[in-house]
Amino acid sequence: ASTRAMDMTRMRFGQSFQSLQAVVVVTLLVVCTASVFFNDTWQVLQRWLNDDNYSHGLLLMPITLYLIFAAIRPLAVRPRPDRLALAGVVTAAVVMLIGALASVAVSFQLLLPWLLLSVLLAIYGRRALPAVCFPVVFTYFSLPVWDALSPLLQTLTTVAVERMIYATGVSALINGNFVTVSAGVFEIAEGSSGLSFFMISAAV
Repeated sequence: ASTRAMDMTRMRFGQSFQSLQAVVVVTLLVVCTASVFFNDTWQVLQRWLNDDNYSHGLLLMPITLYLIFAAIRPLAVRPRPDRLALAGVVTAAVVMLIGALASVAVSFQLLLPWLLLSVLLAIYGRRALPAVCFPVVFTYFSLPVWDALSPLLQTLTTVAVERMIYATGVSALINGNFVTVSAGVFEIAEGSSGLSFFMISAAV
């Protein structure tokens, strides 16, 4: 009975240690990234706070960090450092620093998941790739890297409105994103493109 109790104690201690180690890794990832790339991190935060298209990032990023924590927790007992992945960390960090010096904010946003993935693989080895790949890629849905899709979605929204107008028999003239009806002219603005809906739907 005493042996079984000791085994249970060791198991619980091991699970607590796994959780603590995973929390430390995730916390260091966040703190170090935010410290080194403070301006870029601040810009992303401002987009989350002030841009309705990306306000969901305030919810998705904590979910992403939890998914990363859950993925690395079983791996935390025996880290297996990978030197090749370390080269990926250096490459991503250098390119991100160059982008920061050149004031190219999108470089930080595009390369952040790559940096996170490389760091995790450098710590836990390539065996961690299946576990951490999804939560790291999921990061993209909270980052403001989707602006290039706005014109396309805006055009698709215009086409949908055009089809609905013709289906209802309303007389209208459509020129680009402007729709002229008897009551006046209205524009299908970029904010009506459904970018936020698209990203949230894709994330779900």
